[in-house]
Formats: sequence, C-alpha cells, structure tokens
Amino acid sequence: MNKIIRGIKEQEPISQLRMQISRECYVTLELLGVVTQEAIEKLIQLLKLMQDTYELQEAENLPF
Repeated sequence: MNKIIRGIKEQEPISQLRMQISRECYVTLELLGVVTQEAIEKLIQLLKLMQDTYELQEAENLPF
C-alpha cells in the first residue's frame, strides 16, 4: 500500500542538500520524489525570478 505524503509516494527518494551560499547565509533544500534535470532547471529559473526580491547588499555591510 502506497501512503501519500504531500502528494509524493512514501517510497520515492528524498534528496537533502545543505550549503553555505555566502558568509552569512545557509540554505537547506529538500527535494521530494524523482529529481530530474528538467526539475532542477525549473528551480533555477524560479530562483532567478525571486532574486530581485532581496536587497543587493554585501554581508560585511550588514548590521549583525
């Protein structure tokens, strides 16, 4: 019996990536299901679209 969790079958693979992307910023990415090159390309495009929602500021200029 295949239990569905968040629309993904339980037996499908989960990939977790954890990376430091700048001196003050870390990212944890969880990919559920079968990861394809097409899915990664869509993720890259989505991140590019979101890019301008964040300030262009170097980490050494941040107040913390």
